[in-house]
Amino acid sequence: DQLNLSGYELVSRRDRRDGRSGGGILCFVSSRFAGQVILCEHSEVDERTWHIVHADIGPVLFGAWYRPPCAGETASITACEDEWRRLSQSYVATILVGDLNVHHQQWLRFSSSTSVEGTALFRFCMGSGLKQRVKEPTRAEHLLDLVLSDVDPVHVDVLGQIADHNIVVAAFKFGVPEAV
Repeated sequence: DQLNLSGYELVSRRDRRDGRSGGGILCFVSSRFAGQVILCEHSEVDERTWHIVHADIGPVLFGAWYRPPCAGETASITACEDEWRRLSQSYVATILVGDLNVHHQQWLRFSSSTSVEGTALFRFCMGSGLKQRVKEPTRAEHLLDLVLSDVDPVHVDVLGQIADHNIVVAAFKFGVPEAV
């Protein structure tokens, strides 16, 4: 089935590959910017996609990722770091967003604990210069939906709830030329 949003074009779709129903990730872009955001690649195993954003500051690496809750699972974080290290060399900035289902009480203020996977993601971000930009809970009292970037956003807002998560909107200072 195909989801259509008026005024937007589908850039990428990554369905679940593990047999679970529903879910997956979609990346839509405003029709005004069609052609300025292009799928670079899908992760081989994980629900993660990488895109090129042709911005006025240069090419920006944009990733979208769903990491299911799984205590102790760090292979997806290691794979993300490997993908990022390979891809990021050609970009001026990185933005990685998603429902990452990790907890780290010192780093992610609204966490229930400090998990192995939370520590692994924290170490990846610290080593790569990515900062976590969301400052409010995004699912009940927990902060699970993250915006990781090495470029400062203008603002990050946590809006109303859809299903069991709140909407997260992040705005950045760079521009993206409109399609002609």
